[in-house]
This record gives sequence, C-alpha cells and structure tokens, in this order.
Amino acid sequence: MNKKIALGLSGGVDSSAAAVLLKKGGFDVTGVFLETRLSEKEQADKKRAGEVCARLSIPFLSADLSSDFKEKVISPFVDVYLSGETPNPCVFCNPNIKIKGLIEIADRIGADFAATGHYAGVFKNESGRYYLKRAAFAQKDQSYFLYGLSQSQLARLIFPLFDAQSKDWVKDYASKEGIIDAATDSQEICFLEGESYASFIERHVGSKPEPGNFVDADGHVMGRHSGVANYTIGQRKGLGAFGRPVFVSKIDPVSNEITLGNFEDALCDSFYVHNLNFLYFDRLEDTIKTSVRISSRSPLFDCHVSREGDKVHVKTLVPCRAVSGQSAVFCDGGDLLFGGTIKRI
Repeated sequence: MNKKIALGLSGGVDSSAAAVLLKKGGFDVTGVFLETRLSEKEQADKKRAGEVCARLSIPFLSADLSSDFKEKVISPFVDVYLSGETPNPCVFCNPNIKIKGLIEIADRIGADFAATGHYAGVFKNESGRYYLKRAAFAQKDQSYFLYGLSQSQLARLIFPLFDAQSKDWVKDYASKEGIIDAATDSQEICFLEGESYASFIERHVGSKPEPGNFVDADGHVMGRHSGVANYTIGQRKGLGAFGRPVFVSKIDPVSNEITLGNFEDALCDSFYVHNLNFLYFDRLEDTIKTSVRISSRSPLFDCHVSREGDKVHVKTLVPCRAVSGQSAVFCDGGDLLFGGTIKRI
C-alpha cells in the first residue's frame, strides 16, 4: 500500500512540481491549500491549486487558518517592525501556522507524512536528531525559514525539491507535466501581495507612522525621517541627501530617533541570539566555531558561538552589516545546527 502524504499546495510552481514528484514516487497524495488571508489573490491561488489536483486526479482539501495567521504572524510582524527591528514572518509562520496546520490535516486524513515545495532537506543523524540540510540549488535554498520546526514536525516532513538543481528545471518539469503555467510563482512574504512594508503596517495600524529626527552618534539633529517602520539597520538608500553616504546604525522607537553614521557604524561583529531552537543537537555545551547566516539573503559568516544562559553570544570573524532583529541560523557546511532571533548588544 502506498504511503499517504498531505502536500501543502500554494498555487505556485514549486509545490505543483512537488505534487508530480510525489505521485510518481509512489505516494498517495492529497493536496492541501492553507488559507491565511482570504484575499482575492489567495482565492486565485486556491483555484490554481485545485486545478493541479484535478489534473493529477488527487484529492484536494483546504483549511482556513486566517485567524491564527493574523494573531501569530501579522500582528507580531507589525509589532517587531514598530520596535525598530526587522522580523522574519515566514520563520514564525512555518512552525506555528502552515506546517503545524498541514500536519494536523495529515493526522486527520490518516497520512503518514506531510510535504511542501520548500527547497530544503530533512535528515536524521546518528544520535537520532532530525535536522535540515541546505538545498542543492543554493540560490533558492529555503532552509533558513524552516529552522524553527520541532523534532516531531521534522520527523513527519518530506521536501521533494531538495535535489532540484535549478529553478528552471522545476519550471520546465511542471510545464512539461501540464500541471501549471510555468510563469506562476509564489512569494516569500505572502501577505504583502506586492505592498511595501511601510504601507502594509500603516494600513494594519490604521495611522501613519510618526515622523522624527535623524541624528548623528552625538545626538545632533541631521534631518527628519518619516517613521521608524520605514527603516532598517544598515539601510543606505532612501535616507535623503547628506552630502556623503550615510547608513542607519541605530533605531530608537522610544525617542523616535534614527541614528545615521558611516559604513563602519552600521557594522557589527558581536551580538546575542535568543529564542533558540536546536536541530542537530539538543544543547550547546562548549564554544564552537561555525558559520552564521544573519538574514535570508546574507552570506555565511564564520563565527565563534558560546552559550550564555538561555541565549548564545556570537562573535563573527569579520564585521557584518545589517545585524537587526532577524533570525540567525548556524550551519556546519550544508547542515543546519540551530537558530534563533538576533538581539544586538
């Protein structure tokens, strides 16, 4: 009897290609669309996901997770941005909403596994711990967004696109199977739907952000900004004309001041990471030398990491730009060891 699997379908090309791969791999696939926004665009995505299931002759289900999504993803996203940090909504959404909801549906229909179209891999080491591997197609690797998954969630997950060598291969594969328009793709931050961060936050809060002062390191006023939600640590563009290149080095939501400095002022080589989730091992005992990714698009930086209570202290070998409240993910080669939320010193 074929293994039963619940596949999260987004209406995009990646999860649609994953559906074909799983079916050809002998799985009894059920497609699942998780509604989080109930917008017109999402309903169009849902329609495409249903069409994929119809073409493949597999069952199609949907679930409304919009209430939890608003509470556990959108509201924290807005709050963190207004506090002067830069959040990663996908990092919170995957373990708490989408993967959680998908596995709950898998349990309901008696499926052995759950799957998505993420570019990543799940493996089990000799000590019995489940961990993530970065995808073969490095430019599309999405393991960074999945580091918050629990051991019980990882034990149930399959990522069919782990070995995919390029996005073009996935698009061509989907197109040749006749399951979806190869131009159709999904977004990382789904709820923005093309809207800017600042505009979305303004609409969500119901008021415009309060303008304040740009200041230098000594507190001297340099100009006016349009609200802290419009800026992030390390930002250079969109600050105005100051006669020289300037970068955001500090955001203070209490005083509503944004500190500008030169390139060096925006660099950081020492920070803490809290809200830890361990993958490859269950705790950090000693100081280790490893590599850290400080945002989804940053390179890997070599660093030393030591445990300090419920957080770790990170010392990078070279200074990093744009170290804000995003997530830090620690890697040994292609293996994800653990991750957490950055807290600047």
